[in-house]
Amino acid sequence: MLLYVECGWPLRLICALGMLLGFAAVQSYADDPIAGEDYQRVAGRGLATSWYKTDSNNYTVEQIRDFKARGFENVRLRTNTNYYSSDSELDQLAQTVDDCIAEGLVPIISWINHEVEGADNPTTAQRDDFAAWWGSVAAKMQGKSHTLAFSLFTEIGGNAFRERPAIYNDWTQHAVDAIRAISPTRMIILSAPGKKVESLEDIDEAIFSDDDYMMAEWHLYASGPNQNGGQKNWVGDGSASDRAKVTDPIDDALDFQSRKGLYTYFGAWMPMDNGSGSLTQEEVEAFAVYMIERLEESGIPWRSLASPGRPTRWGNIMISAVKNGAKQDRTTSLMMTVIR
Repeated sequence: MLLYVECGWPLRLICALGMLLGFAAVQSYADDPIAGEDYQRVAGRGLATSWYKTDSNNYTVEQIRDFKARGFENVRLRTNTNYYSSDSELDQLAQTVDDCIAEGLVPIISWINHEVEGADNPTTAQRDDFAAWWGSVAAKMQGKSHTLAFSLFTEIGGNAFRERPAIYNDWTQHAVDAIRAISPTRMIILSAPGKKVESLEDIDEAIFSDDDYMMAEWHLYASGPNQNGGQKNWVGDGSASDRAKVTDPIDDALDFQSRKGLYTYFGAWMPMDNGSGSLTQEEVEAFAVYMIERLEESGIPWRSLASPGRPTRWGNIMISAVKNGAKQDRTTSLMMTVIR
């Protein structure tokens, strides 16, 4: 049960013990390969960062410590290949990975190149560059903790990949081959070609059937719920229909795991309406609680996004966590009680 209370000393003690146990779990896996089911437990709850989305890397170790103190367990390092491809640039990324590992936070590197992934007809040369970049990353990160994972795509935005799975599978296989030539047991996180859970079925089983160190991620509510009456609708505490829109995809992911043996990761969601701001603060919190409760019950790890556009308490804490880790007493307490 999740409570909206300030963290008095008993709760703070419980929170502290939880963080220590989480840190110990991460450390215990550090030197051994981690298969998908175990990686679900290691990855836990996370945030996406923008530290490597532009050429103005502005992260600090204090931010990483603050993420961990707030109860987060993994962080996605979204990496734009337009800015981070050279050996010296990848050295910066490697330092951030080392800092995350040192603080007990699970780092997950993902690839970004919007021009390429949005192309109507991505070329063979672009595919080879994609695979070569992952090969370079694998070489740079060789020997680091097995808690580090490679997420091949941040989010597939182009119709070529979404509508023609053969292209997606070809690119994915080339990247996997480049990584596996260097790191046979590094966790690789595949992407649902169409983002949603049902498109996990489009991943060629030949890619993962003989590899224990793979997972697949899917996305939903990446721009939050709304009140448009459609697939992402949420009003008040959530009607039965609204709640089914949360639970049905989770159930589908669990069914996919059971049938295919490929464990999943819920890679992007936020509880506020990032488009029109249609939800009240109370609705944002009700949605967040329901979503996290269902994910925690399922055992599927997750990562939330910060919203730059909506001034909710939840939005503010996510923004502050991503930007500078500034403390906000009420929202910090809310976040800690919700995710625990």
